[in-house]
Amino acid sequence: MRTKNLQAQASRRKKYGDARGLALRKREVTSFGRAGNDGKTHSQLLIQEKEQSRANEEYLASRAETVQDIENMLGELGGIYERMLNMVQAQGEVAISIDRNLVDTKENVDQGIGELKKLLENLSSNRWLIIKVFFVLILFAVLFTVFVA
Repeated sequence: MRTKNLQAQASRRKKYGDARGLALRKREVTSFGRAGNDGKTHSQLLIQEKEQSRANEEYLASRAETVQDIENMLGELGGIYERMLNMVQAQGEVAISIDRNLVDTKENVDQGIGELKKLLENLSSNRWLIIKVFFVLILFAVLFTVFVA
């Protein structure tokens, strides 16, 4: 895109000439009357100056159009950046939500680990209870077989 613009600009310069050169030639014609007249009459110089002025106006109009195109592109680019900003803000909110969920999950996991430790303690104390119950059952079985049988 940029190379196309540069090529178009170079072709306009070739076609219409440099605006600064035109301004200098205008000053020469107006200040000296017939600068570089090469046998041309004053009316021919005026016609030539009008043609150059018209060419200069066309060149300036094309430059103004190019500036307008650049302004439009900058506006579009601003819109793109604005949409990207909105997306980044939305992603930021999602990241904060994920962070909150991770904190809640960590707390829940810690509570679960605490409950599992309590369960392990209860099971260990219940082992002794189960051993005592089996001892009593075996004692009744032995007494039953000894005295009843």
